[in-house]
Amino acid sequence: MNTQEEIIARLVELLELPVEETMREANELKSAFYALNHQMIEAQKLEHREIGAKMEDFIAIANPLEETFKEHFSKYRDNKAKHLHQKEEEEKKNLKEKKDVLKGLKDLIDNEENIGKSFDRFKDFQDRWKKVGAVPKEMVGVLSQEYKAEIDRFYYNITINKELKEYDLTKNLELRDALVAKLEALQSEETIKDVEFILAAAKEQWDDAGPVKPEVFKAVNDRYFEALKVLHKKIQDFYSERKDSMESNLEAKKAMVARVVELAAEDHDSVGRWNKATDEVNKLREDWKLIGLVERKFNNQVWGEFKEAIDQFFDKKKAFFGEAREGFKENKEKKEKLIERAEALKDSTEWKETTEMLKRLQNDWKRVGSAGQRDENKLWGKFRGICDAFFKQKKEWFDGMDDRQAANLKAKEEMLTKISATKLQGSKEEGLEIIKALAADWAAINHVPKNDIKRIASEYDKAIEKLYAQLKMDKEQVAKVRFKNKVERLVEGDNGADQLEREQHYIQKVLREKKDELLQYENNMAFFAKAKPDNPLLINAQKNIAALKAEVEGFEEKLKLLRVSQRKLA
Repeated sequence: MNTQEEIIARLVELLELPVEETMREANELKSAFYALNHQMIEAQKLEHREIGAKMEDFIAIANPLEETFKEHFSKYRDNKAKHLHQKEEEEKKNLKEKKDVLKGLKDLIDNEENIGKSFDRFKDFQDRWKKVGAVPKEMVGVLSQEYKAEIDRFYYNITINKELKEYDLTKNLELRDALVAKLEALQSEETIKDVEFILAAAKEQWDDAGPVKPEVFKAVNDRYFEALKVLHKKIQDFYSERKDSMESNLEAKKAMVARVVELAAEDHDSVGRWNKATDEVNKLREDWKLIGLVERKFNNQVWGEFKEAIDQFFDKKKAFFGEAREGFKENKEKKEKLIERAEALKDSTEWKETTEMLKRLQNDWKRVGSAGQRDENKLWGKFRGICDAFFKQKKEWFDGMDDRQAANLKAKEEMLTKISATKLQGSKEEGLEIIKALAADWAAINHVPKNDIKRIASEYDKAIEKLYAQLKMDKEQVAKVRFKNKVERLVEGDNGADQLEREQHYIQKVLREKKDELLQYENNMAFFAKAKPDNPLLINAQKNIAALKAEVEGFEEKLKLLRVSQRKLA
């Protein structure tokens, strides 16, 4: 893999695979990622030196991919630790189980005299032994020897009838034949990790299998070791080929080092020649990133040689061109303006819109060139501090959102109790003012939890409708009054002009839809030209047209009210 993005993508894939299959590759990915990271930092140093900056002022630009890699690799380490812990506990459990089986075998061999009964128990112990999983590595050999010794002792120290022994030897031969066939089929498997995993399991099964007849043992044993030989060669060839690939990569990188050394030694006596040589060096730097990995023991050495050759080239170029650099002042002014724009957004609570604007400013910052060693880091520190402050406030606000919404829900439920208990007395105008005040108090309470929005809104509408019913107002009158009150609240609230404009856009959208629907109905009336007046479909269409006309008229009145309010704010 040639890029950090590819390494991260592969690491994410490894998180979905069993840990025992990925440990070698995960460590290789980590080494590869940080090798590339080291190259990027060195490249930044080169660019810093190229512009004539002092190395003590150098501060590496943070690599955003590094945090992403650390996050995924941390998950991998957690998975690995959990896997190793589970494996350790399982091996301890398995060790105890195998020791119990050995103890049971010893007791059986030493004390049981009934052949039929002893053989049944003996087979039970064998089955238990085979079902037990892996044990700590340091105990594998010891346990296998003890188990084999007890098995041999059983067959040679207890007199069993010939038929049972013949049956057991036949079954053991069948098992060993099946294992050999499995290993022979494994020779065509392409995935080396699968080969290694299955091979290890088959070896353990072979060691646990019982004895076979002496006259067939050599044949099956020879087949087994021949299959092992082929598979071991397959694995060895795979890693040998990978080593050859790394050696080819090393030779390619050495050739690049030699070419940069040649370019540094050549006499470039004009700006054009220096620019042409610089383009070639930069191309070599990019090509370096595309070449695959080399063996770890050579990586630092060849990279050091490459870096040293590039340093020599740019030191010589610096001596030719001098330290003058153009454009720093212009870039500084651009970045100061970006800082001013970011400062103006820092305290905004319009989280979504402000986040997008700050991201655009960050992208603009990247596109602006360096402001020079004297100002660049100070400007970046100030700009980043402003962005960090906003995102910290945003995080704190969203962290407390659940508590605020719960408090808002409680406040609205208390308001519902208050509205339900309200009895309107006095004139109709006084009653409307009371309802308006209650509606304003309700609107002043912010959002409630999502699951309660519909319920609390429905209960509020029912409670308010009951208040209007006390004033003996019909639905049309109530709708007009409620919309008028809503517009007044928008005018008096924060960003009143923007709120009115959003409401206007919404009303205009709905009005267009209603007009389109009305036009469709009116066009459809042509189908009823010859229908009788009492035709049910005609009557229904006429009702729908009348209802839509009323709705259109209502929305047009709402638009008029909104425009009047907008003119007052202008």
